[in-house]
Amino acid sequence: SAAAIYLTRPDGLLFLAATLVTLLFTRRTGHLCNKRLLQTLPLLAAPLHLAWRQSFYGEWLPNTYYAKAVGVWPESGVRYVLSFGLEYALWTLVLLLAYVLWKKKGAIAGSLKSLPGSAAVGSPIATLALLGHAAYYTLILGGDHFEYRIYMHLIPLTYLIFIGSLNAIDIKPKRALAFLGLSILLSWPIPWTHWAQTRHIQDRGQTLQLKMPVAPHFPAPLRFYATAFDQLQSWLIDHFICLRHQEHKANQLFLAQIFPPRAQGQFLPSTNHPVFFFPAIGVPSWRLPHINILDIHGLNDHLIARTPPVLGQQRMMAHERTPPPGYIECFQANVRLVAPGQVKVFPRLLTATQIADCETKRAHAP
Repeated sequence: SAAAIYLTRPDGLLFLAATLVTLLFTRRTGHLCNKRLLQTLPLLAAPLHLAWRQSFYGEWLPNTYYAKAVGVWPESGVRYVLSFGLEYALWTLVLLLAYVLWKKKGAIAGSLKSLPGSAAVGSPIATLALLGHAAYYTLILGGDHFEYRIYMHLIPLTYLIFIGSLNAIDIKPKRALAFLGLSILLSWPIPWTHWAQTRHIQDRGQTLQLKMPVAPHFPAPLRFYATAFDQLQSWLIDHFICLRHQEHKANQLFLAQIFPPRAQGQFLPSTNHPVFFFPAIGVPSWRLPHINILDIHGLNDHLIARTPPVLGQQRMMAHERTPPPGYIECFQANVRLVAPGQVKVFPRLLTATQIADCETKRAHAP
């Protein structure tokens, strides 16, 4: 699992390190015998891949990291995690954990000491890895562009923690089920209200930086809670953070309409390095498989991903990098959208030497 996480996202380095620490400890305590060491061979995928990426690209991390990681942004991350907590009523878990820690702090320390060697170190390390991952995205990167993507895997774990906390204070089954059910019910009103108000909106113009206040749909005594959520969402969405699912769905449908089907796009000529600059890479790269598509925010372009943002401009998550002056013109971009569902490649000559010159000169331009 650790190797697969690493090969999927660079975040996996954290979980890889946590796994290695746990393995070293279990090895020292005799819980990992020589025969079982063979089971750790998948972990070799990480150093092999790192070495290959460094030799091929000259970088330890993928290009997307440099494109999106512009600067530390805790004022965004605090709003992001508060919005998440309000939407899914996670304050119920916080209150329960605080009560359990106050009530059973001695018993918890004793139970950790009584765990077998591998679990005694593995459980805390796994927990710290998850918390460290969430803290990095929250306090350093400031959240995520795609709604609550970086927290979604925590939702089932929070309910396991909730159940474990109820067990720790010996609440009777019926009362425990009532508390758990109440916590789940409190997590429904905001997301379901938002979904009910936005699920029919498909137009890209209406969904661009989609804001849908939920407070007007709440009873007056509870409106203060929904208003706090709406205010957090408004600030985040203004900065391209936590954009809702319906917006991304509408955007995908919009892009699918303006680009030709892949069955047609695959026959566009690929001679002389056709180049197309566009502010998205997913749909167009699938629809136009033989066209060189460069994301103007740097997701797949080394130079754009490392170009400093314009000073003084408002921060916009994952959309702050832009091409350096003259970069697009240097490539003589010759692929254009001429009508919905129609793309045309205009003839021009661009050599590999010219491409290298464009990248080199713009990278060293003042």
